[in-house]
Amino acid sequence: MSSPKVSIVTPTYNRCQYIGGLVRTVFAQTYPDFELIIVDDGSQDDTRAVVEKHIHEHPDRIRYYYQENQGSAAARNRGIREAKGEIIAFLDSDDEWSPEFVTRVVNALADGSCQWAVTAACKVTVDADGNEHDEVIETVNIQRHRELFNRELSVYDSLIVGNYLGGASRVAATREALLNVGGFREDLRLSQDYELWLRLAKNGYQLAIINEPLVLYRKTLDSVTKTRYMEALRCGYKIMIEYAPDAVRRDPALNALYARKFWDYAREIHHHPNPDRQLFIQCLMRSLWYKVRHTLFGKRQPGSQ
Repeated sequence: MSSPKVSIVTPTYNRCQYIGGLVRTVFAQTYPDFELIIVDDGSQDDTRAVVEKHIHEHPDRIRYYYQENQGSAAARNRGIREAKGEIIAFLDSDDEWSPEFVTRVVNALADGSCQWAVTAACKVTVDADGNEHDEVIETVNIQRHRELFNRELSVYDSLIVGNYLGGASRVAATREALLNVGGFREDLRLSQDYELWLRLAKNGYQLAIINEPLVLYRKTLDSVTKTRYMEALRCGYKIMIEYAPDAVRRDPALNALYARKFWDYAREIHHHPNPDRQLFIQCLMRSLWYKVRHTLFGKRQPGSQ
């Protein structure tokens, strides 16, 4: 792959205050051959006017698309369809990249042996006054849950345990790979990035790991996972029930893991101010089911993948 154009896809919704910072981050990149695609998912603020101002300054580099509100997955998929680049990177409007981010992921994918890449990230918490606290560097360690398997882990093995790759702003992939697996799941309002990572890994696409903190996340007190926590649990539950059967088929020892994960979900739901009682019962029943399976089949069998 030689000097590919990179398409940077940004979904946004009522976040016009972040557009200026987004454009600064993108145009500070040391890699020159890119386009920025902003997909406005039904904003009712001044997003269009702010973006059009930047398009006037960079008419050949920024494209803007508006759609009725359908969620961030649909917005990212729209960006994938409109992209002209061979490599697509996802940058949320309130995140930042190091100037070397695009260069590093392009280099990682250049020889074609890997089809997607992830970098480490720096995460900070922002309080109500805008002050930043609790800086944490999140690296990528595929083998961190190896004791659960007692073997060398693949990317898919580790993703079965949890989303150790983080959010979309850390990941870039070839357009071909994204289209082949079907893009982001639009029926998942949250955690659709994690589910896509699972699908890319399960379909055999090779991941390049860049353990440098090239992404800055700012997590605010009103972040979506806090304000829509019950919905996050519903989406997480949906992903687990779809992937758990394949996981325990590959390694029966993971029955214990899913018994615990469903139990933890039930506990979180029980302590929520507005619990989903039906989901609570479903999580308890799934936990019991995998606990029984662990008792019967929990030991890893010879030939487990």
